Amino acid sequence: GDTFFHKATLMMPVKVGDRYTLEVDARRRDAVKRNHSATHLLHTALRKVLGEHVQQSGSYVTDERLRFDYSHFQPLKADEVAEVEALVNGWVLENAEVVTSVMSIEEAKKSGAIALFDEKYGQSVRVVRMGDISMELCGGTHVRRTGDIGPFKLLVDSGIASGVRRVECLTGFNTLSYYRAAEAELDQACGVLKADRGGLSAKIEKIQQAVKDSDKAL
Repeated sequence: GDTFFHKATLMMPVKVGDRYTLEVDARRRDAVKRNHSATHLLHTALRKVLGEHVQQSGSYVTDERLRFDYSHFQPLKADEVAEVEALVNGWVLENAEVVTSVMSIEEAKKSGAIALFDEKYGQSVRVVRMGDISMELCGGTHVRRTGDIGPFKLLVDSGIASGVRRVECLTGFNTLSYYRAAEAELDQACGVLKADRGGLSAKIEKIQQAVKDSDKAL
């Protein structure tokens, strides 16, 4: 109904009738906001790249990553992943304002807001608009501007049911951590093969050819 629940960590015993000051973990909440707002941009990007048949089938957002389920009939191709990432990161750099408003369900539908087919809505709904990019019915917590989302990275695309696929993505500091780990792995590989980043592929090909030649000679 109209009751809001907060999951809290008890730091001390509590008693009925006493008053307490509760504090939201701002760092975690901001990370959740980034991931949640990114699902809206991701939804728009998938529809632009794959087609209007794409519909959200579900989502799960934490402070670490986002998971987004959508209707589609085949795996994402490498160029489609790159295009989706480019669109989302482009909209992030636009730094569009994120505006929430409450209106009747009829007004929301007339305005073009996207709704989930399996959701049950009341007479009044909350609409989240991100510039001219996205407009969806949503009751969740969001960033104030798309620029707050930070860098976006699409990690995994997998099939979970017939005609339904799932992508997992990173935003903000989690994306930066991912790239730092990837760079560290790349530098370690360069060190093992005694090559620089620019020449790593050529060095691997050279080693592979040497192994083939050795096998042939044996």
